[in-house]
Amino acid sequence: MCGIAGIVGATGTQHISTLQDMTTSMAHRGPDGAGFWCGRRVLLGHRRLSIIDLEGGHQPMALELGGKTHAITYNGEIYNYQRLRQQLSRDGAVFQSQSDTEVLLRLLIERHPLSALSALEGMFAFAWWHEDEQQLLLARDRLGIKPLYYHQAADGVLSFSSSLESLTCHPGIARALNLEALGYVLTLGYIPAPLTLYKGIYELPPGHMLIWRAGHLRLQPYWQLDWEKRFEGTEAEAAEQLSTLLNDVIRDHLVSDVPVGAFLSGGLDSSAVVARASRHAGSEFETFTIAFPDQAYDESAAARALAEYLGVRHTIIPMTRMPVDEAACRFVLQQVGQPFLDSSCLPTYLVSQAAAQQVKVILSGDGGDELFAGYDLFTWGQRIQGAQRFPKWSRQAVCALLSRLSPPRGLGNQWRALRKGLSYSLYGQNDLLLRLKAMLEPEELGALAPVFGPAGPALSTLRDYLQHAANVDFNTALNRFLTEIHLPYAMLRKVDSMSMAASLEVRVPLLDHRMVEFAQSLPTSMKLQGGVRKFLLRHVMQPELPREVFTRPKWGFAIPLHRMFDQTFFTFCRETLCTPNSQVLRLFGRPAVERILRWNEASRNPVPHIWSQYTVSHALWILLQFELWSQTKGITLPDDLSCLETI
Repeated sequence: MCGIAGIVGATGTQHISTLQDMTTSMAHRGPDGAGFWCGRRVLLGHRRLSIIDLEGGHQPMALELGGKTHAITYNGEIYNYQRLRQQLSRDGAVFQSQSDTEVLLRLLIERHPLSALSALEGMFAFAWWHEDEQQLLLARDRLGIKPLYYHQAADGVLSFSSSLESLTCHPGIARALNLEALGYVLTLGYIPAPLTLYKGIYELPPGHMLIWRAGHLRLQPYWQLDWEKRFEGTEAEAAEQLSTLLNDVIRDHLVSDVPVGAFLSGGLDSSAVVARASRHAGSEFETFTIAFPDQAYDESAAARALAEYLGVRHTIIPMTRMPVDEAACRFVLQQVGQPFLDSSCLPTYLVSQAAAQQVKVILSGDGGDELFAGYDLFTWGQRIQGAQRFPKWSRQAVCALLSRLSPPRGLGNQWRALRKGLSYSLYGQNDLLLRLKAMLEPEELGALAPVFGPAGPALSTLRDYLQHAANVDFNTALNRFLTEIHLPYAMLRKVDSMSMAASLEVRVPLLDHRMVEFAQSLPTSMKLQGGVRKFLLRHVMQPELPREVFTRPKWGFAIPLHRMFDQTFFTFCRETLCTPNSQVLRLFGRPAVERILRWNEASRNPVPHIWSQYTVSHALWILLQFELWSQTKGITLPDDLSCLETI
């Protein structure tokens, strides 16, 4: 696990110090060493976290083959590198190291890039330079587990990095706001590729490669999920295949020359990973859980009991106080590189930091909810679709009645859920999906930022994306959105940023592309059956796990953000957001900002029915991050904000 950077198409020694600054800024991604390689008009940089071939895997790595020079800087792990090495050796390749880096470079040289990429099983982002052809290939793994950002200047010079923060160290890159991307921040709380909040800086989409030659770029996909593919076998055959796949991918993800552990929450996904990993690793396998002070969010007792059941070593990391303050906000912003909503970044970093004291590599159960219909959203969707069987006029009438009535004592949450579910039943499938996954619904966004309006550019683009799946059922469309949008740009972005901040490599075996392709092909009935989510995964793991894993209510790895703000934090928010030079004030207007502050500061200020306390706390969190990002990076808004209405 590492950090990579490079500058291509440049001449002059001044770029060497720039690349050094870029790599130094992400030293946490690779504290074990730094390396540089210079060719004609190319500079490659690398920060290394040593996992495989600790002595011989230094990067960037260059090879002279057939009189031609090739070089690579690479971040990630190729889990099948030993099998690929055997194949290449049979074809005459002679290796100088035991590293997966050399295998990857030889594979790229010997095969067409598309063939080489198709053969890889792993998580990766790399840059391959062909010195004689003066060509650079950038590539990112299929699911977007590893990040990669790039920028091309007007003169054709291309700069790239694993880190958005690192890329902005380049003095030639302007600090300009991407107004279109801002709509995604406010709608989803994160920004899907290829956009970033910087104008001119792009994120390479998952499953894509980018070829630079003579200042020209060519972007193309090398892998896409086939959403039309369907599993044709029986439920028993599907269970057998899933069990075999679980064993294979988890075994492969244990390859390492340093100790490997796992995060353990007590839920089904992490329990399945630990149960199968301990088969191969034995009782010395290390597991880690964070203990929250709020019992409503704490899974540590369940995780401890499961670790004892499986016979693995276990460490509980106490989180004595939820660190929601100015320092936490600035930390998240620095690591992600742009405003990012998910407050579970904070406990993710803390558990990664603690685990890194004992291991360098961690397995995680991320991806199970997306692949096997584990979220409440799936059952919510079924209930809403059930309500849609009633005439629309009757649903409208009941919604109007509920909006005028006060909830019965003690039933406030259920009342709000009923009212929200019925109101959602009035929308078509695409709008329903957007509302289920949005931080701010169109009406809320319009109330906060009228300049965007309810049909802002981000919403329009998302609706166009969803329209491609308009002919599939709700659960398939939701699964597609979660896999292609939520996973790479929310979940995996959080995991990579926070774990690498602690110099810890996190591997996600459930998101091995073989597992993803299989899970996608399963009919909904094998994932969600009789109201039971993750039905097939439960069936496969039942003989190996205690009954409590399957009967315990689902817990999310999150913190109650709206309960964590104190007066000191509110004072900082007000001072930051309401200064005369505040970009947030210019963009949203003082009345909107004051409303968000007021609704957060005191429960005596009622929140309008289109908002919730959860929503207003996250709105404040994202506005604060945007203002701090603008101040730190010297971002200024256009003098004429009317351009927002036409982007």
